[in-house]
Amino acid sequence: MPNIVLDKEQHNYIVFNQYGKIKEKNLFDLPAGSSGIEIYILADFDNVEASEYETYANIKRPDGLIVGDVILEKLANQIDLNGNLYWGKKLTLYDDVTQLNGAIQISIVYSKFDSNLRTIKRRINGMIVFHIYDAVSFYTPRSSVIKAMMRYVDQQALVAKQEIEDAFDELATLMEGV
Repeated sequence: MPNIVLDKEQHNYIVFNQYGKIKEKNLFDLPAGSSGIEIYILADFDNVEASEYETYANIKRPDGLIVGDVILEKLANQIDLNGNLYWGKKLTLYDDVTQLNGAIQISIVYSKFDSNLRTIKRRINGMIVFHIYDAVSFYTPRSSVIKAMMRYVDQQALVAKQEIEDAFDELATLMEGV
């Protein structure tokens, strides 16, 4: 299968060095409410096809809510970043994490388990911070109020239309007798 080629103009990614420190990163600021945002996670210490680590993310939203243990997807193909090949993982962010504007914090955790599923090794790598900026979206209370008002106006228009149709029907019935 072909490799996935990462491009700074199109892809979000984080590369950790041998010691779990951020070696390179490329993260775009996001508008609030974004969904399906992919971040490729690469690590010099975990650059093998059959990784011994389970990898997940702990995410702190701008309101302080922590969304924990978001499992990263293991990729079937190697990642090509500037000619270097990596076996990587992918974190996908959805609107439950990106719905509020402000700083979002992500820590990537690599855990190794024994046969009884007890953690025998855990590497928590450097915290990544990037910005969710405010956007006009369907999450804002203002847009919800406007939508509710529009529904009310539509309902009132339907009621008025029905009243007019009923009045015309009544008038037509009266005119038949004349």
